[in-house]
Amino acid sequence: MTAPHTTSYGQRAFLVLQSIFHLLLAIFITSTIWFLAYNWSWNNLRTWHVFLCNIGISLFMAEGIALFNPGNAFIYGSSRKFRGTLHGIFMGLGALAVIVGVSMMINYKISNNRTHLTTPHAIIGITTFIITFLAAIGGIFIHFYDRFNIKPVYVKNCHFILGILVYVLGVITLSLGLKNYFYENSDATNTGLIVILVLASIINVSGPLKSLFKL
Repeated sequence: MTAPHTTSYGQRAFLVLQSIFHLLLAIFITSTIWFLAYNWSWNNLRTWHVFLCNIGISLFMAEGIALFNPGNAFIYGSSRKFRGTLHGIFMGLGALAVIVGVSMMINYKISNNRTHLTTPHAIIGITTFIITFLAAIGGIFIHFYDRFNIKPVYVKNCHFILGILVYVLGVITLSLGLKNYFYENSDATNTGLIVILVLASIINVSGPLKSLFKL
């Protein structure tokens, strides 16, 4: 007779934190999309830029990182290979959404004879865009590490660090975007959304950071 499976206090803490993370994420995504749909026209390229970049970072990329959190109940007990495959799918969808969203903003600015990369939001955003490709290369190396003469632990750590950096910069970009684009809202509303996003992001990276530094 096998002993019943027990959950440590640390695992329970991560389960609670992940529940809080998904609740905060749902509030943030629902609120931003509602404000967008209520105040803006979907015929405007800027609307699609905000929507796609928001979904790409705050949904797909956030969930892609959350897959490696020990408290994620959705994939609890799944193999690392399965989580890695899902991670690649989520991050790929997130990157695709951001690429299309950024392309629409570039098209919008060209059509309206506006200058590019003149705000912190734009500069940090394009930096995030570039680092995303570096992180993606690391992910490909991890998946096919046996074909390259590189120790997977080095590539894995670099991929982890770049991935977390992309996510953090993406959150900063979204936060600045709330000030740039959601001008219809009050400062208190925008500040509240930023606080929700930052809290959710801190919780989300806690698991990967624990794994990276073996805490």
